[in-house]
Amino acid sequence: MNKRGAAVITGGSKGIGREISIKLASKYNILIVYKSDHVSAQETVDYVTSNGGYATSISADMTNIIEIETVTKMAVSQFGEIDVLVNNIGKNIPCSLNDITPDIWNQVIDCNLKSMFFSTKIIGKEMMKNREGVVINISSTAGIQPLPESPPYIAAKAGVIALTKYFAQVYAPIIRVNAIAPGYVLTENHKPENYSKYENVIKRIPINRMANLSEIADAVFFLTENAKYITGQTLVLDGGLCIN
Repeated sequence: MNKRGAAVITGGSKGIGREISIKLASKYNILIVYKSDHVSAQETVDYVTSNGGYATSISADMTNIIEIETVTKMAVSQFGEIDVLVNNIGKNIPCSLNDITPDIWNQVIDCNLKSMFFSTKIIGKEMMKNREGVVINISSTAGIQPLPESPPYIAAKAGVIALTKYFAQVYAPIIRVNAIAPGYVLTENHKPENYSKYENVIKRIPINRMANLSEIADAVFFLTENAKYITGQTLVLDGGLCIN
């Protein structure tokens, strides 16, 4: 294992999280936290390792405080300290107002907001011991410009932005805490062949395309490494979607 800093990335095995894991592996040893897809996690670990980095993974439910503590203990035991936390896990269950149940509400809020709050609280405590750290929270433009079919997701992602400001104040000047709010990102679900609304969405984006996964990872790297005087902010990556 390389004697470098360490980054914990929740939801770090697929999609945006995988790209973030690969990008940060150029600077940090990586702990990928995943919930159930062991195959994707191992593939990401193998990719990082084959390209000269170091990564390992752990399965955990980051809405469960005990499991967050287990992840934290593993990272500290293996790496000595935690330098970066990327809160990336998220979930959306689109449905109309009349179809939202307490279970749907709790699932979305817990995955997007509860996990972020308690991960930042618990891992932030470790960072404070070491007198340095960076937290990056993945929000969404849904928390800025609401989507009609996703009230719990709107509330959760707006909450991520608000709590980013809160933690930036609480942990200053030791830990910098920022958020990224992507608009539409070209994940598997958003590729033209898989997404029936693709053309209509593209027409709403001034830059006329969705973000590439690498552009989200580049923004995380920027806020981690090149933005030493930025904290409590939300970087919107939407191609101009929220201008109006």
